[in-house]
Order: sequence, then C-alpha cells, then structure tokens
Amino acid sequence: MIGSMIPLAPALLSLLLFGPALVAQDKTDASEAKHVGTPVGLVRVATDDEAKQHMATLKKHVLPASAKNKKALKKKKKKKKSKKVPKQEADTGLVTRLEAVEALQELQHKSFVKPLLVIMEFDPSLAVQTKAAKAIQAQPKDQVVPAATKLLGDKDVLKKGTMAAPLIKLLAYYGAKQSQWDKLYRNFELMGANAQIVLCESMAARKDYEGLPTLLRNLDPPAPANVDDPSNPPASYWEARWKSWQAFKPSLQAALKVLLGRSFEKSKDALKYIKSEGGLKKLQKKLHG
Repeated sequence: MIGSMIPLAPALLSLLLFGPALVAQDKTDASEAKHVGTPVGLVRVATDDEAKQHMATLKKHVLPASAKNKKALKKKKKKKKSKKVPKQEADTGLVTRLEAVEALQELQHKSFVKPLLVIMEFDPSLAVQTKAAKAIQAQPKDQVVPAATKLLGDKDVLKKGTMAAPLIKLLAYYGAKQSQWDKLYRNFELMGANAQIVLCESMAARKDYEGLPTLLRNLDPPAPANVDDPSNPPASYWEARWKSWQAFKPSLQAALKVLLGRSFEKSKDALKYIKSEGGLKKLQKKLHG
C-alpha cells in the first residue's frame, strides 16, 4: 500500500507532517529577501554571511590572477625601452574565475565593489573583466557611479568596448553630468564598438543634442582627409575604424532619426537639412517641444 502511494509535492508533504506554521514560515522567509532596482534589473541584496562566502571564492580563485597580472604590468612599464613583446602566459583557472564573477551579476553587496574594480583593471582575461563590469552594475549606486565615472576617463578602458559599455549603461541609468557625456563624446573615436553603440543609444534615449556633432562627425565612412599625408596612421588603423563604423552605424542612424526626425547617409546632407529647417533650435522645438 505504502509503495503504491503517489509522491507528494514538498510543500504539501510539509503541510501534512508539520502543519501550516512551517509552510507559512517558508513563505515569510522568501518574501523577506530584499530586491533593488539596478541597470541590470532587480537584483537581490546578499546577506553578510552570503557575501563573505563569495568574497572567499574571489580571494581564492580570482584576485590572485589579478594581482599577478598587476605585477606583470608594472614590470612591463619599467621596460619601456624594450621592443620585445612579453610572452602571454596560459590563462589558468579561466572558467572558475568567470563563474565566480558571474555569480555576482544578480547580487548586491557593498563588499563586492572593490574586488570587482580590481578585477576589471588587472585580470588578464578580457572576458573576466567584462563579467566584472556587468556585475558592477548590480552594486550600490553611491559606490559604483563615481567608480564608473573614473574608469571611463581611462582611454585604455574605453578601447575595451565590452567593458566600457556596461559602465556607460550604468551612468545612463543613474544619470550623469553633461560634462561627463561631453567628455565621452570627445573620446568617441577611441572607444570599442560595443561602447560606441551604447553611447549612441543613450544619446537617443536622453535626446541629447550636445552629442549631435559627434554623430555627424562619425556619419561618413572613416578615411584620412589627405591620403598622401605621410603622417597618416597605418592601414591597420583605418581597417579597425571601418569595422567599428560598420558596427555602430545602425545605432548612430537611429540616434540621428530621434534628434533630427530622419536619418542621413552623409553628414553634408544632414547639415543641409538642419539649415533648411531654420536651424537646430527650431528643429529641436518642432520635434520635441
């Protein structure tokens, strides 16, 4: 008879064995978990004990690799005169480091911020750095906004588009001073394509006309003004610029459509249209009041 009984669901079994009190307690515990809004959506605030466990994992598996790479980078700076490229060591423990950092993308705790910043700056793997940049979005606003602002002032960070993009999303979510956006616009050409795409999207969402010169400056295909100028960057530079341009152009076109009411293929056509509409201020008022 017992062997033929239909298996009971865990919640129903608890109700039959221990009464309604335990089930009610389970529901209370679940509802007590605190969630907060962040650029990556709602994330759960970790308990102090939970945070300690994650910190122990970071210290054991992730931060040693970052510290080792930090020392290597310092040695590299001291050997500026050497033209030899240092041999890249095998990235051991990559999967473990990725998993440890990814676990923080849906959790928030003030203790996570400093190690994530160290990982973003010094981990030898861009994949791990990118995971850390995504995880930093889930952390407390008062700590991550100034950190993101500082990091985005580093041109080396901007070049790593997959790492810079989450930081730009963070500033767009929480808000940033116009001077910060203006600085990013000036450095647009230095950014990796992912960051350029996010910046264009943010510009459109905020209807920021201060960014229009950047859009128009990058609307046309990248090419040297004078192909015969010996001071031009090498062909590899223009090839990289072309690939980035092809990646961010759809987002740039979409931003232009928001700001000007239509998109354009050439900057001269956009400027001609703005003039025909009586200037940018009149066009802006016409479109957005």
